[in-house]
Amino acid sequence: MIEISSKIQAAYKNKTILITGAGGYIGSHLVDALSKIDCHIIRFSRKKLAEKNNCVATIQDIRADLIEFNDWENLLYNTNIIFHLAAQTSVTTADDFPVKDAEINIIGLLKILESAKKLGNKTLVLAGSATECGLQEKLPVDEKVMDMPVSLYDLNKLIAEKYLHYFCKNNWIRGTCLRLCNVYGPGVQSSNRSRGVLNQVIQNALLGKEIITFGGGEFIRDYIYISDVIAAFLFSGANIENLGQPHYVIGSGVGKTIKEAFDLIAQKVKEKTGVAVLRSDRPFPEDYSIADCRNFIANSTAFSNATHWKPQYTLLQGIINTIAQYKREEIILYDK
Repeated sequence: MIEISSKIQAAYKNKTILITGAGGYIGSHLVDALSKIDCHIIRFSRKKLAEKNNCVATIQDIRADLIEFNDWENLLYNTNIIFHLAAQTSVTTADDFPVKDAEINIIGLLKILESAKKLGNKTLVLAGSATECGLQEKLPVDEKVMDMPVSLYDLNKLIAEKYLHYFCKNNWIRGTCLRLCNVYGPGVQSSNRSRGVLNQVIQNALLGKEIITFGGGEFIRDYIYISDVIAAFLFSGANIENLGQPHYVIGSGVGKTIKEAFDLIAQKVKEKTGVAVLRSDRPFPEDYSIADCRNFIANSTAFSNATHWKPQYTLLQGIINTIAQYKREEIILYDK
């Protein structure tokens, strides 16, 4: 649940906002939040999206493929802010089809940037991944670390981010990239099974299925609740003049081992349903990624200082809310 402050409302009021990947997990939540504001939302998606009712915002749909679409200049002509969320998100697919991955994650963005440069006065916030920096020994991780991507997926995401920074540095566009940690919380199902792992574990636990960790489950993750992620995007667009860095790391700032997170899910599901959920551990499968063996905690201080954004939900609150929404119960708000 996103609380829209008067400052955020003022920043987006009467603006035209393009959201690519609007039918995805983060995109659909962002549309929901902005629909409460008197603005014009353009939902760009490959699939037909359900109509939204009872919106303060007006909504326009563009159903098209990111790579095949070539009318960006017309689409962006009256657009003020672009949230670019459309992406290829599978590490395996990037390895198997590197050209396709580059077309979607690099060329797709470049087409938008080229048109935005011609038109001028545009703002773009790009969705990135915390895994772009690779395996880091020192925690927490901030924007100063040297990036060492360990997959083609992360390499292409990093290249896209660098293109955006180049356009910003030359004052052709305003923008930045938000490198997101492990996002979870209720919402539409991700099309990629390697994403939204915590959501899948919660769903399996509610069905009474065994939940599985690999390699002992001792690797550390920073899990950030979807409402905090949406707030970060909204704060970015509203404070773009303060965001001078190429990217910002967005996370809760709290690390939990995978085993701790899964055990917490099992505990809360048992409290809600009475079903005891078993957790077992297995060796990593043969096709595992080296990125699966990473430890990560975010230091989002730079972003917080620039925008006054702070994560509001603990992992416990987020898990309880996700269980509750999957069971269609009341959620709990963050501690004020």
